[in-house]
Amino acid sequence: MNILHVTPGFYPAYSVGGPVVAFHELCHGLAGQGCNVRVLTTGAHGSGTSLAVETTREIELETNFHIRYCKRVLRRSVA
Repeated sequence: MNILHVTPGFYPAYSVGGPVVAFHELCHGLAGQGCNVRVLTTGAHGSGTSLAVETTREIELETNFHIRYCKRVLRRSVA
């Protein structure tokens, strides 16, 4: 099964709060069950700051678990 999660903030952006930890664990568990998990997110790390992560390519955290961080364009998240 292929799964794509799209979220404005993701691991290791722990300053965003508990959902980041829960979401990371969910993806880790799904990948461990054989699902192909991809996360599309930004490097946002709280209000006005960004993570020091690779934003030009997809990163493989573990087997079946990939993350693509996109460069943060705006200071705040908007919907």
